[in-house]
Amino acid sequence: MRGKLMSVIMLAITFSLLTYVVIFTHAIYKSTTSEMTLSDYFIQMNDKTSEILNVDVDFRKLYFLDSTFVQKLQVHDFTEGETEDQTKEVYKTEENNEVSHSTPNETKDKDKHETDQHEENEHDDDVLPKSEQKAKGHDLVAQLQYKHIWFLSYTPKWDKAKLQELVKEFQNNTLGQELEELDYIKIVPYAHSGHVTGTYDVEYSQVGGQYTFKQAQIWLYNGDELTTVPSVARTLSHEYGHHFAYYWLLNKEGKTPNDKDTEWAKIRGILNNGYPLGSSHYWELGEIIAEDYVMLFGSPTGKTPKNAADFLNHQTENRVIPSPESIKGLREYWLRLTGISAAKPFAGTITVTGIESQETRVEGHPRYSLHFNHPEGNGNWEYTVIWKDQTSVNSPYQYGIAIESTKTKGTVHYGPVKTGGNSYQYPPNPTGNVFFRIYGYNHSTNQLIYSDMYWVDTSDPLNPKPINNQFTY
Repeated sequence: MRGKLMSVIMLAITFSLLTYVVIFTHAIYKSTTSEMTLSDYFIQMNDKTSEILNVDVDFRKLYFLDSTFVQKLQVHDFTEGETEDQTKEVYKTEENNEVSHSTPNETKDKDKHETDQHEENEHDDDVLPKSEQKAKGHDLVAQLQYKHIWFLSYTPKWDKAKLQELVKEFQNNTLGQELEELDYIKIVPYAHSGHVTGTYDVEYSQVGGQYTFKQAQIWLYNGDELTTVPSVARTLSHEYGHHFAYYWLLNKEGKTPNDKDTEWAKIRGILNNGYPLGSSHYWELGEIIAEDYVMLFGSPTGKTPKNAADFLNHQTENRVIPSPESIKGLREYWLRLTGISAAKPFAGTITVTGIESQETRVEGHPRYSLHFNHPEGNGNWEYTVIWKDQTSVNSPYQYGIAIESTKTKGTVHYGPVKTGGNSYQYPPNPTGNVFFRIYGYNHSTNQLIYSDMYWVDTSDPLNPKPINNQFTY
């Protein structure tokens, strides 16, 4: 009898735990060579068992409080130069472990999806929580509230005037209803770890199929060194991309950005292609989505190249997969999901069709002509070409960028360029097996695309031979 009673009690506890799940996510932006690092940690509970599914953590503590399931994570977050014993606690619940049961406002006016560019208000009636007066011992220096979002600075290098500039820059991103669930954007003087320049933290809950964001915040690091709006613009767009993706995928599809069965993943075309999804930061679905946001909806400040040679600095982290602007229907998917207005023409795809070398060389330097198709390339497009001998994501490599670009679709050139008289400029010469890639940028629509890797054996500079893909995942 006692055994049956204990079974009933345990069954009741299990079902009570399934009524509420608090999920924490931590996203890290790593800026070295335009690399970002995202670690997403979440718990899923199915309706048959209390087994924890899909939890990628090294250490976890589970607390059971008032029939509420709370997860407190302590995880390993590795960056270059770190060892495995460097453990960081990336997110904690508040000390009282209270969880808000409020649900998002579902009747917001659709017109409010677009942020009013002229609204930059300080809400004097709102009081900043005392818990935000310090950040790791650094006193709050300046604060500004735009709508309900607190912009907080903990470094004298970012005073109130600069926060006002940051608010204006933030408004350059495409903002929708998800804006209502962001609470803080913080700038701190210290580094996070390695070359991390930004993180996104979110705490949200699920009750009866409804998702509630308790707190969401963006951190911008190294504020004493990154002291201008352009220096943090792309980080800000990327981190907001995480917020954008979590809000809409949870509320419209009941999934997180790292789930493989989202409609986004199907349209993006990265399933069933042999890609090692989730195997590393480079292949995190959540990271790819955040970068997609930057390119599709992010502020022009963080993604507008100065010239053709600057194209590489404004591409997505993962260049094995196509540019998001080259995926037909991807932008429209987000527009349908969110109701935002950010339509642009389809940028299309660039396909390299051949390569040839001129018979003569300038002081031993070859000059290559690469031919390509770009059916959608009508308008203010500019093209350039690069080569790399990189054979994997983490392998060292050499590369070269063409000195000249062209605004005429069809052919781009790589090699010496005459600068006047008998003077020439010489880009680095490719040697052995390399891939060429053509970039296209539309100056009118601020869209950047690139071709697939076009692998060539350049052992004989005057007779380049196309070869099979040499890149390994």
